[in-house]
Parts: sequence; structure tokens; C-alpha cells
Amino acid sequence: MRTLEKCLQELESRTNMSGKWELERVRHFARRMCVPLENNYIHIGGTNGKGSVCAMLESGFRATGMQTGCYTSPHLIRWNERIRVNGCAIADGDFCSLLNEVLALADETSNIPLSCFEILTIAALAHFSRKSVDIAIIEVGLGGRLDATNVITPKVAAITTVGFDHEEILGETLEAIAAEKAGIAKDGVPLVLGHMPAAASKKIRSQVRSPIIPADCTRPLPQLKYLHGVEQAKNIPVALAIAEAYLERVNPVKADQRANWLERFRRGVMEVRWPGRWEKRTIGGRTWIFDCTHNICGLPFLRANWEQEYLPPPAIITATLGIRRAQALFPYLASIARQLILVRLDEPRALPTEQLKELVPTSFTGKIDTIESLENLPPTIIGDGPVLVTGSVHLVGRVLEIFTPMEKV
Repeated sequence: MRTLEKCLQELESRTNMSGKWELERVRHFARRMCVPLENNYIHIGGTNGKGSVCAMLESGFRATGMQTGCYTSPHLIRWNERIRVNGCAIADGDFCSLLNEVLALADETSNIPLSCFEILTIAALAHFSRKSVDIAIIEVGLGGRLDATNVITPKVAAITTVGFDHEEILGETLEAIAAEKAGIAKDGVPLVLGHMPAAASKKIRSQVRSPIIPADCTRPLPQLKYLHGVEQAKNIPVALAIAEAYLERVNPVKADQRANWLERFRRGVMEVRWPGRWEKRTIGGRTWIFDCTHNICGLPFLRANWEQEYLPPPAIITATLGIRRAQALFPYLASIARQLILVRLDEPRALPTEQLKELVPTSFTGKIDTIESLENLPPTIIGDGPVLVTGSVHLVGRVLEIFTPMEKV
């Protein structure tokens, strides 16, 4: 039996496996693990906002008294964070046992290779089944149609947004990307659509045979206590529409209790916590802002959020996975920064610092520093003033890990 450390090393070795995406092999191993593929699932896809909506749903459903499972990716600090029951990350012992089970099955049939994400998906579904959760919220990893999570048949599905990201896999047009995202739709299963370009919405509507429920972005919204950022005004209506569709389809309470159930759900959404999303903390008496913006779709919200802060120009610690993301983000980051600290992440797709430096606009007149390892980041390099950490979920998580514990603003 592998230790948890060995299991995680095995997962990392399978992170960038090449090969054809096939749902049948996921179904095969899920059945071997006695995982029900049709259950009280909520399936969440989209370019951005998936994780925040999942966190809102988890908090909202828990407030109604339901036992929740929630599967999201990637993690900020620990792999365990991806699989949660009632808001708590899976315990090391349970995680180790599950991973050993799935890996043992995979070892028996080496002709059917499983990727890191496929293994985690099977483990998550098995964990939720064994814990007998009332509802399991499942976030799509990438795309939708061929994503490992698409083996489930949920009670409600949703597509939060459609925008440009992972074009090398999903396609170069909004319509192509929308078609891949729409692949999670199941006949007869309500599909909630968030705010998205008209071309994407039109493509999805023409492709699916599901009842379409547009999220109402004009309704009064609950005020979030701990999750900040203007983009949440687009995410909250999606979460509320999903809850209402679930209530209508599954009918977990009597008719005269529905209004009370929805009110408790709304109050639960208000309490949601989702670290690394325009999260402000104080370190050494200065403001640090951690934000997982990593693609061009998130750029307008990053801009709007920064403009609302009324802070002096920040030192920006940044890194990206892939050149397109850097090309999208760097012009804006350079326009507000007094200093850019470029980091080489320990990730296969991470750009080296010299390449990052070449992508900084020549008009930038501030200081540029390059760091090959965050562990070697000298505190004196940052200087005075606020700090913004953005560009990659992996980067935000690593900086949070290094500087934890920190006091929230």
C-alpha cells in the first residue's frame, strides 16, 4: 500500500498524460468502485466562476441542513482541498485509502491508463457515495464534453461563463468553446446559463435538448460577507438559479416550506468563503491582495476590482501557465504596477522568467525582478506599498502557503 505522499507523487506523474480523452474508461473504473453515476449531483461548467459558484452552492445547501460533497480543482495549497464533505477537506487517511483503491484497479488494467484528474474524479465520487451525502457539487475540470466529470447524470447542470481559454484544446472560436462546454447537458436535465456572450449562448441553446434557465442578473442579491470581487455579482445569480431549479426538480421540502428553504440557502450563500479570490490580508503592516485571475476572461474584473481599491501602485507578484495568458494579462498588470516580480512556477506549463520578462511591454518603466523559486523570495525585494499576487491559481496558493499564517484585513 502506498503512503499518501507516494500516491500524490503518482498523481503528479500523471498530470500531463497525453492520449485520447475517453469517458468510457472513467465509467469502467467508477463501476468497479461501485460509484452511482446518476445521483443527487449538481454539475458546474464554464470558463470562469465555476469554483466560486460551487463554493456558494456548498455553503447554501449546508445552511438548509443538507450534507454536502464538493469536488473542485485545482487546489490552492493541499490536494485534499479538492474533495470536501460538509465544507471539510478529505482526511489524509481517507484520501490515501481511496487513491490506493483507484490506483490498484488502474494497475490491474494497465492497458487503460488513467490521468491524474480521472483518478481524482473517481475517488471523489466514491467518497461522496460512501459518506452518503445528500447532494454532491461537481466542478468540470476542463471543457465539458470529454471531461472526466461528464460521466455523471446530475439533477441540475450549469454553465457559468464562456470565454477564451485553453483554445488549443477547446477551439479557437467562442462557438467552438461553447459547444464543448455544452457537452455536459443531459436530455431533460435543467441547464442554468450564466452571463455570457450572445454567440456562446446561441450556440448552446441550439445544441442542447435541456430546459434552459437563464440566471437572472437583475434580481436583488445577498451581500457576501467574506467573498469579494465585482465578478461575484455574476456568480450569485447562477447559484440561486441552480438552487431554485433543484428545489423544483427534486422537491426536498413541502410546498409551504419552500420560501423558508430558499431564504436559508440565500443566508448560507452570504457566508461563503473561497480563498484566493480578491482576498485581502495584512502582512508586515501592508495590504496584500491575492487573486486567481489567470486568463483574459477575468481581466475586466481584475481591472474593476483594482480600480475600487484606491491604493497606490502595487508590487505585482505574477506567473502564468502558458504564453497566451501572459500576453493577455501583462499589458494591464504593467499599466498599474510600480514593480513586477516575475516567478518561475514549478509546473510543466509554467513560462520561464526570461520569457515572462520578454512579454512585459516596453513602455513599463518600473522595476522588474525575476525569481526562480518563491522560497527564495527576499522580503526586502518588494519594497513599500501594497502587493498584488495574481496570474495563476498555483502561484496564489504557493504564496499563501509560504506566508501563512496571515491576518485577514
